[in-house]
Amino acid sequence: MLFRSAAGSDRLLLALAPVVGVAACASQVLTPYAGAESPPETRGRAVATVLGGVLAGVLLGRVLGGFLGAVVSWRVVYLVLAAASVVSAVALGRALPASRNPVRESYGAVLGSMGRLVTTHPPVRRHALLGLLTFGSFMAFWSSYAFVLESRFGIGSLGAGLVALVGLAGALVAPRAGLLVDRGGFARGALVGGALVILGWSMAAFGTRSVVWLAGGALIIDLGTGLAHGANLSALQRRYPTMGGRVNAVYMVAYFVGGAAGAAIAPALYLSIGWIAVAIFAAGVAALGVLGTFAW
Repeated sequence: MLFRSAAGSDRLLLALAPVVGVAACASQVLTPYAGAESPPETRGRAVATVLGGVLAGVLLGRVLGGFLGAVVSWRVVYLVLAAASVVSAVALGRALPASRNPVRESYGAVLGSMGRLVTTHPPVRRHALLGLLTFGSFMAFWSSYAFVLESRFGIGSLGAGLVALVGLAGALVAPRAGLLVDRGGFARGALVGGALVILGWSMAAFGTRSVVWLAGGALIIDLGTGLAHGANLSALQRRYPTMGGRVNAVYMVAYFVGGAAGAAIAPALYLSIGWIAVAIFAAGVAALGVLGTFAW
């Protein structure tokens, strides 16, 4: 983060992005850690609670970035995030108990085993695909909504951050999804979550008419995403309690591939066709997730 704040060109800023991505893996370590350290009867809720924090962090970062970028400068955003990372590392180092895997394997062997995990365990592939679709639809909104605010309503980064603040409600339902999984309700959580995402996109489709439609759609999309994602990953962690880190890695790779695809496709659709094309695409992606849950 410190290096990005000091970047003197767009090329250097982009070159440092993969470095930040590699280093920003703490949340993906904490998620299986929460599952491994929790008793079976509350494992789903523990995993989903961490996921809720991850979703809240994503959206709070958008709010903070919009505010600081508008009031001060984009460099300050990275400086603040760098300081927050240091504080988090110190706090987690002091608060979390030590955890050791009784099975001693090399890092290369662990990476190789994840490939076999994908090929030999159909539930891992299914949950990973559902995660890919969920985050793809989610990121389609958050990568393109600012275009609508700017072009239709003349609202800049500060207003975009305030709209992101509305979506924080999605983080609040993730623990609820984990509770459903602990009670055997994965399908219900995933189906309701997917249906909410489709409903949210149906509202957001009218976002070019009013900011209210756009903000309301953001709220529903985030609620649905929090519920579906929380149920999906919690169920996967509960199914494979002794391989939490590996199944989490497989799932999150697929999850972020979907998010990257949604974030790339949505702006292109908006610039070439319009906002309604983005809404149709993202709602269709969410519908595929609902159909997959029904099928599996």
